[in-house]
Amino acid sequence: MGKTNELLEVTKADGKVYLRITFDMLKKQYRFSRSKDNKKFTAVGEPFFVDFGHWKGVRFGIYHYNRSGNGGYITVDNVKYDVLR
Repeated sequence: MGKTNELLEVTKADGKVYLRITFDMLKKQYRFSRSKDNKKFTAVGEPFFVDFGHWKGVRFGIYHYNRSGNGGYITVDNVKYDVLR
């Protein structure tokens, strides 16, 4: 499995950030990506695949970590799932 825990650093200057995961069944490949405009996405981390069994699917986790002291926040306006075919 590839590096799926790569740090995605976002600063206040980045504004909105869109996150996406895609799956290619023929290549057996999941891929995380990000975008600032929800149109052009850039890959984050390496593609990976987890075979079936106890696998329950990919789940996003969004965490906040302030390197410069106490305080700060993250706002998630919405989460939308689309199945693209």
